[in-house]
Amino acid sequence: MSNTEITRERIKEIKRLHESRERAEKGLLLIEGIRLMEEAVKEKVSFEEVLYTQRIEDTDRGIAVLAALRKGRAPLYPVSEKVMQSVAETESPQGILGVLRHLVWDIKDVTKGRGTVVVACGLQDPGNLGTIIRTADAGGCGGVVTTQNTVDIYNSKVIRATMGSIFRTPVLKFEDPKEAISALKKDGYQIIATTARSKTSYLDIDYMKPTAFLIGQEAAGIPDDLLESADIKVFIPMKVGVESLNAAVSASILIYEVFRQKLRQHP
Repeated sequence: MSNTEITRERIKEIKRLHESRERAEKGLLLIEGIRLMEEAVKEKVSFEEVLYTQRIEDTDRGIAVLAALRKGRAPLYPVSEKVMQSVAETESPQGILGVLRHLVWDIKDVTKGRGTVVVACGLQDPGNLGTIIRTADAGGCGGVVTTQNTVDIYNSKVIRATMGSIFRTPVLKFEDPKEAISALKKDGYQIIATTARSKTSYLDIDYMKPTAFLIGQEAAGIPDDLLESADIKVFIPMKVGVESLNAAVSASILIYEVFRQKLRQHP
C-alpha cells in the first residue's frame, strides 16, 4: 500500500521516537538502512509505516524491499532527502526508515527450546548488548533477558549492532534481575556467573543442562547479591596482567562453549 504524503505532525512524532521514554510510551521503535529492512521483511515484521527516498528505488535491493513491503501492505511514504535526513539518526542515512511495534516475547519464548539464555545485568553499552543478541542468535541460544539499568533494547545502536538478530531472537525485560533468575531456575536452568574470584574454569562445566549466564555491567561486573543467586561461579582464564574482558566478548566465549559441547554431543 503506497501513500502519497506524510504529515508534518507525523514526521515530528517519528523524530521523537529517538527518545527512550517516547518509544516506551508509544510501544514503537525505528529501524534504518537497507540491511535491517531486509531482515525485518524476511522475518515478516509488521510495519506501522515506512519512509523512503527516490535513492532507494535506484538500487536492486531497494526495489526488492519496497516490493515486499507493498506485498505485505505496509504504508509507504516517499519523502525528500531533506526530510529523511531530519528524521534519521545516522549521519548518512541510506534512504529508508521503518516504524514498527515493539516485539512481544514472554519467558516461554525464551525457554521453550531449552537453549542457552544470557541475562544482561545492568549493561550500559549499546554495542555490547547488540553484539550479545547477535551472538545469541548465531550460537543457538533461547534468548536474552535484560534487567534494570540495562540500555534500552530499542536504542538505535543496539538494533544496528544486532544486524537483524533482534527480529528473531527473543529478548525479554525483567526489572528485577532476581525475578528473572528465579523464573529461569523454576524452569530447570542452572545459573552461571563469571567472577575473577572463582577457582572453577568455565571450561570445566557440563552445559548439557539448560544454562543461563549472568553477564554483568562493563565496569562493575555482577553485584554480590546476584553472584550469590548463581548455582555455579566460573572464571574465564586470561593471561597474567589482564583484569577483565569486554562484556560481549565474555558472553560470546560462554555461548560458544555451550554450542561446542552440544555439537560434540549431536554432530
